[in-house]
Amino acid sequence: MRREAPPGTGKTMLAKRVPSILPLMSVEEALETTKIHSIAGALPPRQALVTRCPFRSPHHTVSDAGRRKCCMRAYK
Repeated sequence: MRREAPPGTGKTMLAKRVPSILPLMSVEEALETTKIHSIAGALPPRQALVTRCPFRSPHHTVSDAGRRKCCMRAYK
């Protein structure tokens, strides 16, 4: 999802809420996501399994090339 609009119109707010309306992750997806978070050192303390889709928020000054690279890493 790519949204272009003036600052303060709610683009980030909308993007942060997208994971909450997505269907629950399957067991296989949850295990894979948990493995990735664990290897990256991003697994929240005392959380055995990541069950919600992660949200990545790139900085507002990110270049187009950086955005594509970020998205490619997130969806591989």
